[in-house]
Amino acid sequence: MPEEITVREAVQILSGVSQQLRSAKRLEEALKVGLAIEETVKTKTSEKDVLEVQISELHTRLSELEDEVEKEEKRVKVSLDVSSALVSAAQEKARNAEIETEAVMKGFEATSANLLRELAASTEERQVELNNKIIEREEYLKTVTDKIEAANAELASIKERLG
Repeated sequence: MPEEITVREAVQILSGVSQQLRSAKRLEEALKVGLAIEETVKTKTSEKDVLEVQISELHTRLSELEDEVEKEEKRVKVSLDVSSALVSAAQEKARNAEIETEAVMKGFEATSANLLRELAASTEERQVELNNKIIEREEYLKTVTDKIEAANAELASIKERLG
């Protein structure tokens, strides 16, 4: 079961992507400006020297932006590599936890099966003991009842003689 990336990691990745998009937009804007300057050079040859300086500056800025984009791409790649490594590690931990859980469950099942067998055997022993005690009590009660009946019979015979 893959583990989700943290909010911080997601923010870092999204921040990197956002910066890359901004850089690309700046690059696109710089390219648009460069194209506009080239059109101006074609239509206004008298301003050629001024425009050449501006084009040179824009090319410098474009190079800087390209460098920024390259750096940002490297950062994004590193972030993606780190994220991938973290996801792989989390998946490995999840697999290990699942294996460990299965082992614990098998142990628990074996232990509970043994406990159930022991409980059944103990319950059966206790049932036999209780049945034996009940039989002993019934025999004792029968003996006492017989004695009471004998005593009652003797009392009845004494009453008849007295009476």
